[in-house]
Amino acid sequence: MLILHAGAKGKGSVLKSRIDDPRGLIKWLGNDRGIPAAVEAAKSISRAVTAALADPKSRTGDIRGTGNTASMTAAIVKGIRTA
Repeated sequence: MLILHAGAKGKGSVLKSRIDDPRGLIKWLGNDRGIPAAVEAAKSISRAVTAALADPKSRTGDIRGTGNTASMTAAIVKGIRTA
C-alpha cells in the first residue's frame, strides 16, 4: 500500500484518492479474478507514484515539492510506461 504524506491541510489525500484507490481496485480485481496482468499493473502504478513522490521536481508545493500537477502527472505516466 502506498503511504503518502498528507501535506498542507490534507491536500495529499487527493493524490491517494485519485491514484491509489483505483490502483487498489485494479489489484483487487486481479487477485479476485485471477488476472496476473492486473496485479502487475497495480504494482507498476505503485512504483511509479513512489518514484514521482521521491523527486521534489515532480511533487507539488503542498507536498514539499517544486513542481505542479502537470509535472506530477508526467512523472507518474513516465514511470508506468517505463515499468
